[in-house]
Amino acid sequence: MSSIETQHGAYFGSERLAGEYAVETTPLLHSNSHHSSRSTEARSERYSEAEEDELRDPTEDIPTLPLLLTQFLVILKSSLPVFGTQLLEYALLITSVLAVGHLGKVELAACTLGSMTANVTSFSIVIGMAGALDTVLPGVWGASTNSSRVQGKRTARDQNKIADSRLLGLWCQRMAVIYLLLLVPIISIWLNAERILVLLRQDPDVARLAARYLAMLAFGLPAFSLNTISKRYFQAQGLFSVPTKIGTVVAGVNVLLTGLLVYYPSPLPRALAPYLHLGFDGAPLSTAISYNLVALGSVLWGWKIERDRRHRREALEAQDERTDALTLRAPSPTLNEASTSSNTAASSRCASRNASPAKAPDLHLRVESSGGAERSTAFEIRSAWHPLSTRALHPTGLSTLLGLGLGGVGQTASEWWAWELVGLAASLLGPTALASQSVLLVSCSTSYQVPFALGVATSVRIGQLLGLARPRSAKLAAQAAILLGLALALVFSSIFWIFRNKWAYLFNDDQDVAAMVAAILPLVALFQVFDGNAAITGGILRARGKQGTGALLNLSAYYVFGVPLGVYLAFKDVGLPDSLPDHPVVHSLSKHLTTLTSSVSSTFPVSVPVDLKSIHNGSGVDFSQVTAMAVDDPTYPSLPEATAGVRGLWIGLTVSLVYCAVFGTVLCLRTDWEYEVEKVKARVRAEQQRDQKESEQTSQNSSSERTFIEST
Repeated sequence: MSSIETQHGAYFGSERLAGEYAVETTPLLHSNSHHSSRSTEARSERYSEAEEDELRDPTEDIPTLPLLLTQFLVILKSSLPVFGTQLLEYALLITSVLAVGHLGKVELAACTLGSMTANVTSFSIVIGMAGALDTVLPGVWGASTNSSRVQGKRTARDQNKIADSRLLGLWCQRMAVIYLLLLVPIISIWLNAERILVLLRQDPDVARLAARYLAMLAFGLPAFSLNTISKRYFQAQGLFSVPTKIGTVVAGVNVLLTGLLVYYPSPLPRALAPYLHLGFDGAPLSTAISYNLVALGSVLWGWKIERDRRHRREALEAQDERTDALTLRAPSPTLNEASTSSNTAASSRCASRNASPAKAPDLHLRVESSGGAERSTAFEIRSAWHPLSTRALHPTGLSTLLGLGLGGVGQTASEWWAWELVGLAASLLGPTALASQSVLLVSCSTSYQVPFALGVATSVRIGQLLGLARPRSAKLAAQAAILLGLALALVFSSIFWIFRNKWAYLFNDDQDVAAMVAAILPLVALFQVFDGNAAITGGILRARGKQGTGALLNLSAYYVFGVPLGVYLAFKDVGLPDSLPDHPVVHSLSKHLTTLTSSVSSTFPVSVPVDLKSIHNGSGVDFSQVTAMAVDDPTYPSLPEATAGVRGLWIGLTVSLVYCAVFGTVLCLRTDWEYEVEKVKARVRAEQQRDQKESEQTSQNSSSERTFIEST
């Protein structure tokens, strides 16, 4: 074993990948050779062998099971901070809703209506558009992996690494440009929300407060969009914990700020009360301020990372210059000493760099063991930020993001809006059914965050591996994620099944609600398996750039099969659609629509059901208020019929997710991963060619200007 292998064997261990460092330990001259011609031939032969070895996927020599377990552990480890980030983002909105809920029914209904409007008109669009970054950024970062060198020459694998790591920042700038264009109509809608909601026959008082809620929240919408970009920016580099750390600090600040602006407790000086005690307006304003604090923290953290990387690069360059200077001063070795001296020099250089905090093993190697976790990227020296330039306005790049983003909007918004429709349908079955539906939605939305976080981590992991040109690892990462999602879904299913009779008492003390929830939870337990699988396969499709396929899958699943089937099953036992004109449920629907502007009590059941499936809203439902309305009202079905109706809605949702899970899994398992690698290469090469053309054009313009100045 050579000296360099001895020094680094402990680090690489069984995961030491073929070709990356083996070329540095290959003797340039055979130990028994005494002729320069034979030495040259041997060296050329070894360069050729090294280059051929470099072109191979280094994971081909690793058995399938260890590599599968590696991907399994990497995805699990990466998903934990993502899960924390999702919960913290959810906390920013749910805090304001809970605070407003204690101010009164009108305020609660207005906050709920404002949250629903924000989800439909903005949040679902912004988050859906960001799905384009899930496709582009990890591939760019993987393709720009630091390269090895053989005696000062770039190896064949260097030629395979075609990306400039700063393209990561360039794509983020392009998404910011798209968001600036999108936010103009969105903010215009929010600032005119009162007139729009009144035209939609909402109660004037509720519409007025909901418009104020949106106007205050609009101050944070640009920051929310920036945060959506910054999360992908950090996650693509493997820095999953950075958004979590920022969100943890801001979530605590948000709680204090909400209490201050909404209630302004008595110990605080009364002289500042007219300025700080804002009541209802304080809740959305505190959320908007929190979004801006997250954005500021992300910018500062990103700047610090880039500054540290620049210092490490400068330290490495200075160290290389000193090493080269010492090499030039050293006497030339004899032919017999060439092999030993070259190995010794290589060993000392690698040992010194390994000992220095400015140098870390290549991500090409690190990604197999740590998946770009923050522990391994602490010594990253690549720059991820691109200086601001007009390249962010390039129409080809913008059209690429826009095409992927629109597919992401269809993939995300179609699911959000389907859950809104199901919540509205549940409100027609009576207050008890509405409260039970809210309990079930809160429970499922909480458990959904785990597979959703796995989907995000899987998307980043597969994107990095595609950029590294490792189709086999990408395939195993997809399989590992699906298996991991199934295992976690079985855990949640078991919890819901075991505690089905007591689960509703965590939210409400009403026995009718508890009985209805217990009757439907077995179906929800089955629902978890397919819900988790759909979240993970959605992440795999985003990594492949198949947002359009995911959108078509969701649209057909929910609006062709699931929602129509659920509505039919919910109302078929109470006469729909046979006695459509005369049935009490139809009169109930008419009553909700016609009296929506008359009183808050009549609008409250319709305003409550919101899309708890996403992380960006919460219902804030006061279950005691809802169940207090559960009186004998002939406009609503009886309790057994309402229970069957809610079960019918969830059967429809289960059918939707079975459809998404089955077809999504088939699409993911039948993926041609070699082709996906080529797609990433083509995208990156196209960007590099545009960069080269612009650089050449700039050089020609500068040369023409110099020639003109000299001639004049």
